[in-house]
Amino acid sequence: INAKKNEGKIEKGTCSSYLRSLSPGTAFNARVVKSSFRCPSDPTFPVVLIGGGTGIAPFMAFMEERAAEFASYSQYAKWHFFFGCRTKNEFLYKDRIEKWDKDGVI
Repeated sequence: INAKKNEGKIEKGTCSSYLRSLSPGTAFNARVVKSSFRCPSDPTFPVVLIGGGTGIAPFMAFMEERAAEFASYSQYAKWHFFFGCRTKNEFLYKDRIEKWDKDGVI
């Protein structure tokens, strides 16, 4: 994946550039690691989610689950979600995130 920075410089993704350089049929080593990345099950536990350039998909799943259960909570802690987009067009989940903010989910 190539991304053009503000200064006009092209930044190449490390993994995607490597995979792109391989010829079709070339074998390469990869592994899947079991993740312990989980959100706390206690809704009174405060959470800070930071999408620092690595994507927000895992956080979207956490917030979807919280939004689905939110009405059933008698007590809950505030969640904070920090992330950035280079352009308005990259804000793919804008409507959903803004609704969750308005509803107090995040």
